[in-house]
Amino acid sequence: MTKPWRPDAQSFAQFMAGLPREEIEGVNELNRKEALEQHKAFREAFKAGCCSFCGAARELAYANPKADGPDGRRRRQESPAGARIGSGR
Repeated sequence: MTKPWRPDAQSFAQFMAGLPREEIEGVNELNRKEALEQHKAFREAFKAGCCSFCGAARELAYANPKADGPDGRRRRQESPAGARIGSGR
């Protein structure tokens, strides 16, 4: 049985093997910096109570310690708009 993805994987492996080590390390460093910036933006937005993607206010049941029922399980809550939030587990 042929594997149609196999030639693509092999050609990609050959391409990667031909790249200079410095270029790979440079791209990796750029990706690390971008990931750190995105993480920082997420943390700041989360602390401010906003979604880091759209900026909308977040409403999370687990943000409220009173959301837990007596058995320690999460209770569903109603948001101001009437949408159910929380897992209900």
